[in-house]
Amino acid sequence: MGRFPFVCLAALVGAFAAIMAVDNASTSFANVIMACALGLPVMFALRVVVERRLRGRGAGLALEIAGILLVAAYAWSVPSDCSKFTGMVWIRYGLLILGLHFAVAFAPCFAGADEAEYWHFNWRLFGRFALTTLYSGVLYLGLAAALASSDKLFDLKVDAKRYAELWIVMAGLFHPLFFLSGVPPADRDPAAGPSYPNGLRAFAQFALAPLVVVYVAILYAYAVKIIVRWSWPHGWIAMPVSVLAVSGILAALLLQPARNLDSERWARWYWKYFYKALAPLSVLLMLSIWRRESEYGFTEWRYYGMVMGVWLLATSLFYAFRPGASTRAIPASLSIICLLTVWGPWSVFSVSMASQRHRLVSTLQPDGLENGLVAPAKGTLPPKEVEAVRSIVSHLIRTYGIESISDLLPKDLREKVASAYAGRNGFAGEYQATQQIVDFITGGKAAAAKVAHHQQVLSVDLDLAGGLPVDGYARLYHACICPGQPEQTLGELSVRSPAGGAMPEFRSHGERLDGAAVAARIRAVEDSAAKGARKLAPSEMSASVVSVAHEWLVIIDKASMRRVGGTPATLTELDIYVLEK
Repeated sequence: MGRFPFVCLAALVGAFAAIMAVDNASTSFANVIMACALGLPVMFALRVVVERRLRGRGAGLALEIAGILLVAAYAWSVPSDCSKFTGMVWIRYGLLILGLHFAVAFAPCFAGADEAEYWHFNWRLFGRFALTTLYSGVLYLGLAAALASSDKLFDLKVDAKRYAELWIVMAGLFHPLFFLSGVPPADRDPAAGPSYPNGLRAFAQFALAPLVVVYVAILYAYAVKIIVRWSWPHGWIAMPVSVLAVSGILAALLLQPARNLDSERWARWYWKYFYKALAPLSVLLMLSIWRRESEYGFTEWRYYGMVMGVWLLATSLFYAFRPGASTRAIPASLSIICLLTVWGPWSVFSVSMASQRHRLVSTLQPDGLENGLVAPAKGTLPPKEVEAVRSIVSHLIRTYGIESISDLLPKDLREKVASAYAGRNGFAGEYQATQQIVDFITGGKAAAAKVAHHQQVLSVDLDLAGGLPVDGYARLYHACICPGQPEQTLGELSVRSPAGGAMPEFRSHGERLDGAAVAARIRAVEDSAAKGARKLAPSEMSASVVSVAHEWLVIIDKASMRRVGGTPATLTELDIYVLEK
């Protein structure tokens, strides 16, 4: 805690915010949680620099305060509710996390570490992280099992949220604090030297190196195939090339000190030939990406596929001609790529959005545009073009929001689409906005797309801040009536939810009761959830069921539903309270 105060502070605040989000079934703490997760590598890297370079307390504190302000600025820049995130927010966040962890690996070099210290520091970090992950996983499983056992043995009725909160404590608090307690010193490390761990040598030699050989053999056999057939490489080649690059470069990094040892000649052989073998495969990757880009334009994946192809080619050529060079350029260059490609006119978002907008305009010309705005097509568009328009519009809205396409829409359509998009969450809003644009262009003649992947998960919990309205009722029951489970008896009332997610059925002494009021209430809850509600008061979650002799009040404790497109939702989980008079 004393050595890494700001890293510990980020872990504490992030864990607290995550627990609050789970406990309140809220999505309103997302920006705080994400900013704290970014703060862990930021403040860790700055502390490493401070320990080695900035001995003066004032300068070091100023640097770390600047880091805190940057993290706070990120939290301010994104919505607090993750249900309002576009795909761009998630992509940028993932790249920032990745880039900052690469920066942590390079931080000792920035702070003046020599080659041996740089490798030794990162090797000890890697080992500490693996050990911490093992301890955290074992502790979580053991404590979760203990909690479940106590729940069953003593009928504690432990809420499922407690398991999620336990995971947050272990992963978000115990893991970073335990990891920090064993971080090696950032100043001159006397342990750094020419020794090479036997376990590491075995891992690199007998696990990573054979994996690299297998992938090299597969990819070169495929290269021979496309040369013989004189065809373009398959787009799927990006996956095996990526696996090869990750495993191969990781092996090279682990073998860095071994290449200078006389007893490890195979490590020098690996360094001599791996990068030479990687260079042609990186060209193969770029050709594959270029072919797809020429047909379908740049997307975020194709952008990074091309960037990584260029990086792999440059890296492989550099180490092929300089096999004894330092490996510190690898994390440094990857960090720069991750951090520089998320902002600016050269960023993945600027390039991809411009490419897809250009492709949309090209697809609609000449009949589907008037004065640069989308217009109803004068004739019948071929199905292939309709699906191309639908795919492009859906991608733009999902990734960048409705603003990415609004300047191409006439005013009336723009307002209509914005209203439909704002009135729903996630995939449902994207689907409705896309369908309205396609209907406008085709005059409503295009069939709705298959929307199996446009699936919206809705979940609402009962707000118990004011308690349950139990006055006038004699008994209280609680049950989970998930679809397909056997019928449950709650006093004089029996209830079940049919398989397939249909509305619950109620019986009393074998007589089927009218459950229309409960079904109507579930549909109202569905509509509220689609508009962003996460908790509702008992009055908004209740409906009555009556028989000749009895009356019950059914209060929904938790409703989870799955909705595809604009179709009514199907139930996946329904927890209820039943009050019986």
